[in-house]
Amino acid sequence: MAKSKTSKTKIQPVSEPKEAPKIRSEVISIFDKISDLQGFGLLWGCVLLISVLLFKDYLFHKKYFLFLDLGADSINIIYTNLMHYADYIKAEGVPAWSFKAGMGQNINPFWLDPIATSVLFLFGKENIAGSLVLVVVIEIFLAATFFYAFLQSLHLHKFASIIGALSYAFCGYLIVCSTWDLNKYPTEVYQAAFLLFALEQWIGKSKWYFFPSSIALIAIHQPFYLYLYGVLILDRKSVV
Repeated sequence: MAKSKTSKTKIQPVSEPKEAPKIRSEVISIFDKISDLQGFGLLWGCVLLISVLLFKDYLFHKKYFLFLDLGADSINIIYTNLMHYADYIKAEGVPAWSFKAGMGQNINPFWLDPIATSVLFLFGKENIAGSLVLVVVIEIFLAATFFYAFLQSLHLHKFASIIGALSYAFCGYLIVCSTWDLNKYPTEVYQAAFLLFALEQWIGKSKWYFFPSSIALIAIHQPFYLYLYGVLILDRKSVV
């Protein structure tokens, strides 16, 4: 009988483990040297640059920040409401009952949006259409600022905080939905970031004075959200 040939497998010697690549590059290490104020300045510069690139046609008045089709509420509801508020405030004062809304109704609830109302008083009724984009840009700045401050209060690296804040401020929920209702969706984004920052300051650093302001802004915008955020606040682990 023929002898079967068995193949001998060569055992490779175990090589020494290679050194792990350095996680921090020279670019990221630069962020270790900047101060807290410089971190905010760098963040705001990035927000300004991205905002100009995204909204250049609206900022330079080539187009109005008003849309049709799915974004028709921007014309049919938001713009017309702001025009009506401008006329009512000029003639009567603080919005109350109006017969120009439907068959007559109270227009006081939800009229006081801090950003949109400030822009309305600053630029006047004649320039509302051209200044609507400023409402969105201001709310993007606020969202980025508060979320960056929140991440910094968690002691994250400045590079990670800036990337996280930019990703949060330019999220699809804010950018896309702002074409539909700029008084609702962008407002929710920056107010949620402010609440996270205020809550972390209160629980982690015993600085409670930011918290009442964040709750007041949410209550002005939509009182029902107090219940939703209340559930979030009761479980600190889901926040931090």
